[in-house]
Amino acid sequence: MDVDAVRQPATPPTLSELASSLVSGSSGVSSLSYDYEYDEYDSRERVFLVAAALKRAPNSKTGHQYSILESLEELGRLAETAGLEVVGYTYQMLDELNPRTYVNTGKVGEIAKAIADTGVQTVLFDDELSPGQMRNLERALGKLGVRLCDRTALILDIFSQRARTREGKLQVELAQADYQLPRLTKMWSHLERQGGGGQVKGMGEKQIEVDRRLLRNQAARLRRQLEDIRGHRKGYRDRRAAAPIPVVALVGYTNAGKSSLLNTLTNAGVLAEDQLFATLDPTTRRVLLPGGQEVLFSDTVGFIQRLPTQLIAAIRTMLERGFSVADGAPCTLPPPLLCACMDDSERNANIVAALVEHQVDMNEAHVEDGFTPLMQSVKTGSLSMVGLLLRAGADLRRTCKNGRSALFVAIQLGKTAAARSIVSAMCDAKIDVDELRVDNGRTALMEAASRGQGDVAAVLVEAGADVSLVDDEQRTALMLCLDNGHASKKLFGLLMSEASINRADQAGKTPLEIAISRKSMPVAEMLAADGRYDIGKTFSKTTPLIHAIVNEGGTRLVRKLLDRGASPDEVDPVDGKTPMMYAAELGESQIIHDLVKADANPRLELEGGNGWNALMFAARHGHASAARVLQNAMGIRPPERTRMVVAADGGKNANV
Repeated sequence: MDVDAVRQPATPPTLSELASSLVSGSSGVSSLSYDYEYDEYDSRERVFLVAAALKRAPNSKTGHQYSILESLEELGRLAETAGLEVVGYTYQMLDELNPRTYVNTGKVGEIAKAIADTGVQTVLFDDELSPGQMRNLERALGKLGVRLCDRTALILDIFSQRARTREGKLQVELAQADYQLPRLTKMWSHLERQGGGGQVKGMGEKQIEVDRRLLRNQAARLRRQLEDIRGHRKGYRDRRAAAPIPVVALVGYTNAGKSSLLNTLTNAGVLAEDQLFATLDPTTRRVLLPGGQEVLFSDTVGFIQRLPTQLIAAIRTMLERGFSVADGAPCTLPPPLLCACMDDSERNANIVAALVEHQVDMNEAHVEDGFTPLMQSVKTGSLSMVGLLLRAGADLRRTCKNGRSALFVAIQLGKTAAARSIVSAMCDAKIDVDELRVDNGRTALMEAASRGQGDVAAVLVEAGADVSLVDDEQRTALMLCLDNGHASKKLFGLLMSEASINRADQAGKTPLEIAISRKSMPVAEMLAADGRYDIGKTFSKTTPLIHAIVNEGGTRLVRKLLDRGASPDEVDPVDGKTPMMYAAELGESQIIHDLVKADANPRLELEGGNGWNALMFAARHGHASAARVLQNAMGIRPPERTRMVVAADGGKNANV
């Protein structure tokens, strides 16, 4: 896809809009760009994002990999944190990254066109570029007057803006020096060698050699200063060891809420903003627990995907300060308790992966609702987290305080994809999907059917769920589906078996009776036409045919019941009426006609009803059309018809 498609919104797009507009699952290259009226009062530097990813990324131990879309969204948030304005982006899926220009040459041309269209000042790449890649891209894009920057340089810039302590600033300066050292090649190729200092003035050092020497000297000086600081920290640890206090270290992805949690617990007043790396320097506060135990809560620097190697030492030092652990030396302090702070985003799956690899309990329940991490991940819709926890061996039988397992939580919240993953994991673990029930005796299939979740029901049936099982009120999944007003033919097709369609619940109602009562006539017709249905089975209070007529089931349902062998002259056990009498009472001329074709006797009289028949019911209710059908079926003469009409209503409807 070209970069030609340029949208023109009135305002710059937000990062979430940028991320959501990326087309997932696209093959080859996908590009998008934005153009809009420039705000003369917005002095932020405008940047264009470029990302590339392998079509087949190597699998990690945990099975989780960041997608290119997630990585692009994170890069955009980093840019905003650095005070930049994201105006466009592009990405490319490759078999392998181009060693010369990072992306393929065709994509470089598209980037050049996007630069001209959007008027950006900087192009930001989502990986650390090699010196050769940076040099080749500068040749291709530098003539457009833009600066090139990679992910590592951006993060280093953010760290340099946010570092507050002396040690933090030294660590960032050291990381910047290590990053710049291999990138000095040919930056000074326009300068000659410096002249020698002796009488015979020969060629001296190249400018690049001078710069390298200066950077090495600067790095060595920074390392000496950092070693002095580590010595001071060792003394602090020794004093801590004399009176050890448990440490709770708040860890998590950057901007996951660690500082906010520390402020809530301790009133620490730490800066808490909706930005990546809002705080870098650890903050520790003492908290007195209700039982009298003193605990140190420590806010730590946040994690991020693909942290630059130059900053690993800096992060390690910051964590060392937060945890108060020794730097490679034996430590007598108790290990810190890691408290993982996570929101509902997919990025936290990497944090969970690290915790799993360190054998952290993945089944610990929340105090208030009893939710396990798996249930919480289902609730928030984090599918990556759900998959990771399932692979880590999350307890699928574990229930929360209301007695529901993770599968029931997924069904209750309508999380179809999560439910599908859990059912698959249950099959792999040889767990019967009907084994888990809630307090009313419902299986997972019954719960899904009662909520009309056909996709989940299909997965459960495929996994071996028994459609004939009943709950505490003797209701099958089919009955629950009908009783809750769900009328999906696909769902009913899954739930219908010889046992399920003929079973009656605690009140004596069959699925057909429930379907007719709920006006689910298409489903009722399916049941009536099913050869496995026992047509002679009576309902709780009447017969199927009479129930269909009384509840206005329609001629199609009546015909199916008659075709299946329902007796047209059956008598209602409650009031002694026949189907013909009910149809006449309701004025259903077509049903009367169908009953006559099925050899119903229109002359049958109401038991104990003083000789009343179907025609008299039609006359009583003023249904002229039904009366004509009946008189023709009965073959009666006008005088006889008149006597019956007059007898029915005292002459009020004699005109019938």
